[in-house]
Amino acid sequence: MGQIIKLSLESEISEYEVFNVNAEEHISTIDSLELIKRFFHGVKKIYNKKGFATEGNKSFYDISKAKRLLGYNPKYSLENYLKWIKEGKDENDYYKI
Repeated sequence: MGQIIKLSLESEISEYEVFNVNAEEHISTIDSLELIKRFFHGVKKIYNKKGFATEGNKSFYDISKAKRLLGYNPKYSLENYLKWIKEGKDENDYYKI
């Protein structure tokens, strides 16, 4: 959140905008389409223009607007954080990278 707040404050956007802000992927071992099939039974079609949530573990939320207008590129993810901890590194140092 801190990353997107900083980018928003530094941006030249003068109008009100709404952004989806999250990691580019989820951490489940189940791919996105399988998760949708398993837990969202009423979904008949998935509409998207850019292919998010169509393969692998991509997020269900499209962050392309934040990338395009603010230069947002998620710096942190739960997956990378868990790897950091498993390597025995100090968790407080993770957000200093």
